[in-house]
Amino acid sequence: MRLVVLQPPYPVEGMEAAASGCQEWMIEALRKVEGDVDLVVLPEYATVPGLGEREQILRHSQGQGERFLSNVAGWAGDRGSWAAVGTVAEEGKRLLNRVVLIDREGEAAYTYDKVHLTEAESDGLGMSAGSRVETTMVGDVRVGVATCFDFYFPEYFAALSKLSPDLILGPSYQRSESPERLMCMSQTRAIDSGAWFVRSSYAIAGGRTGGCSLIAAPDGQVVVNAGGEPRMIEAEIDPKAKFVKPRSHGMPDIDHRALIASRRRPDVY
Repeated sequence: MRLVVLQPPYPVEGMEAAASGCQEWMIEALRKVEGDVDLVVLPEYATVPGLGEREQILRHSQGQGERFLSNVAGWAGDRGSWAAVGTVAEEGKRLLNRVVLIDREGEAAYTYDKVHLTEAESDGLGMSAGSRVETTMVGDVRVGVATCFDFYFPEYFAALSKLSPDLILGPSYQRSESPERLMCMSQTRAIDSGAWFVRSSYAIAGGRTGGCSLIAAPDGQVVVNAGGEPRMIEAEIDPKAKFVKPRSHGMPDIDHRALIASRRRPDVY
């Protein structure tokens, strides 16, 4: 399975023109993808990057954001690739932080609404949280989604792990965390879930925070890391490969996820 991950420059100006510029960067990056690709992952808030006011977000989402999402869908349909895109969605009076998974025909095949909202999202923007822990299929690959602040909740990944995902997609907006913590957290969540973990975020000027879009294997090994600069990364993976280790010292090997599941004690917790 060939994965491509985008890490665009974060539009620090917080203006709609800057958001549009960031989106143009992402579209241009997609045009530069060569050869067959199975799945491309874009960051959280890709339809409204860098925007912080509710009215501003709604206006851009309904205009340029919709056009951007349509362009990504068109690219996916033309290239026969899946694409995961962080968006803002409106359902009646509800505002949702939503990841849209686009299939090889360029159609929206699945959506995930962020379960764990930050204070800025719930109180500042009046967003509504999602309430589903589930997976979907990308071909024969079982896929889960975790969005940004979801990464901080091991309980969520324990719940995802029960569903036996092969791959977890992590569109992100983590602009204030150090690259070291971002990498450590991503590696840990890959091990926790027994799945490949794909993080897509934004490059922050100076490189001291943010960035660190990456692909981590189920054993926690980072296969590729975008670092702190705007760039596109890719890797060829076997999504069915699992982290296999001794059951205990000197004992036969076992799938790490199966080992943890067999010894978990929810009655104590």
